[in-house]
Amino acid sequence: MGQLEQSDMELTYDRRNPDHSGVHVRIPATGLSTRNRDFGVGVGRNRTGADDRARALVPAAAWRHIPESNRGFRSGRLGPALPARCVRRDSVRDSFQACERDPGDRMTPVGKMSASVPERGPRSRRPLVRAVAATACFTALINAPACAQARAAPAEEPQVREVVLVTGSTDGLGREVALRLAATGAHVIIHGRNRERGAEVVARIEREGKGSARFYRADFASLAEVRTFAEQILRDYDRLDILINNAGIARIGQEDRQLSADGQELHFAVNYLSGFLLTRMLLPRLRSSAPSRIINVSSLGQAPIDFDDITLERGYSSNRAYGQSKLAQIMFTADLARELEGTGVTAFAVHPATFMDTRMITSAGLQPRSTVGEGADAVMHLVTAVGLESGRFFNRMTAARANAQANDEAAREKLRALSVRLTGTGG
Repeated sequence: MGQLEQSDMELTYDRRNPDHSGVHVRIPATGLSTRNRDFGVGVGRNRTGADDRARALVPAAAWRHIPESNRGFRSGRLGPALPARCVRRDSVRDSFQACERDPGDRMTPVGKMSASVPERGPRSRRPLVRAVAATACFTALINAPACAQARAAPAEEPQVREVVLVTGSTDGLGREVALRLAATGAHVIIHGRNRERGAEVVARIEREGKGSARFYRADFASLAEVRTFAEQILRDYDRLDILINNAGIARIGQEDRQLSADGQELHFAVNYLSGFLLTRMLLPRLRSSAPSRIINVSSLGQAPIDFDDITLERGYSSNRAYGQSKLAQIMFTADLARELEGTGVTAFAVHPATFMDTRMITSAGLQPRSTVGEGADAVMHLVTAVGLESGRFFNRMTAARANAQANDEAAREKLRALSVRLTGTGG
């Protein structure tokens, strides 16, 4: 193949990996790709923590394609390293700069990557650098002379933040997750029923000065309010990187069956149907913002769904009502993974922790067994981890088996048809 040119490489970028660059490179002519760990570009901290620096790791099979003048020393179990040239992430402007490592680990910009998009049909039109052809100065990784002259300071770009929606984020787990996401510089859409608590979360995020936030009020016991909320998000945001369906209730010990504004059992309506409707309405935005993620906050407390008595008119118990709503979330997650395969949108369900020290647990007179911080760790793991199989259910940070009904294709089809009918949306 000779010397690599920009047309020989394809590059995509996963923005949710803070520990690595999230850059994925593929060289079609060689079959080498970070996806199969044959070729990689990673970012790490130096020993002093002062700089982010990138390194290119290539196996021997690709080594011969790199001009000798650009080869660095060999190191690392994945293959040789190219320490002389790098790509540096500018997290504020959501871009990458090709750069040269000076003595003392200082980073000198030598140009900015183009955001041109490879032609791959309708889904290839993605914003910024998340699905781009490796062009211009990215070839500095391989062909240093081609970019060595481009040392002009990069032009200013508009600030772009990752946009994350966390439902039920004015208290408890959702609040903690929202604060952590904002601390990474993201823009967080805060949702809840209480305007005062919502304003407090937004004020704290703005005060800390790293991320940004905006509050929207919606009562998830009403599908009409969920629908209005989704319409507002679609109106106000042209991108959505992560959707975390966290809002939910647990009427622990309260054995009086209650219905939603739409006549559905309250747990099923708030914990499942609202998230189903919201997700379906926001899917176009998630697709156009890919790579993106959907995280459904579920539970180990699952109960099989009785499709002949979905509102639990017979034999009601709060535990059963809660359990079937949480299993429905897991079944929905598996369906989403299948539907969205190949789109860059992934979906996960998670049991974050048991009896966290939230208002919901303490008001029920229960003794907390874990902290909100531990639950947030589990959710953030799914926000940032790479290489996870879409559609899986996690017990904290470990993939786990859900109730057997989650793998029942006929049951999932019944749930899907029921959900479409009850919400009036496409499935």
